[in-house]
Amino acid sequence: MLSAGRVSAILPDRGDHAVHSSRRCLGGRRHARPRFIEAGHTPEQTEALLARVPAWRSAPADVVTGLAAPWTLFRLHKARFGPVEGRDFRARAAEAGRAWVRHRSR
Repeated sequence: MLSAGRVSAILPDRGDHAVHSSRRCLGGRRHARPRFIEAGHTPEQTEALLARVPAWRSAPADVVTGLAAPWTLFRLHKARFGPVEGRDFRARAAEAGRAWVRHRSR
């Protein structure tokens, strides 16, 4: 079992599942990706893991990629202008988002 704060994954030897427990809606599942990256996985590793989940495979790639930029921009904004106590967390999330956008834009 991998865990990235609010993200957990069951590895293939135990079943092909990825769960982002703080968001149970479709958009939340799409945004599990930067949380895995933030936890230290590469974008490539995260894509490979989530590609095993049927619901993930059915998500339109252009929509997922299109959500990455505003997701990242929001975290960048909050890292700079948000409450001081949340800025470090938001900055780490923004870096993960940037890695996600770079990977999706290749």
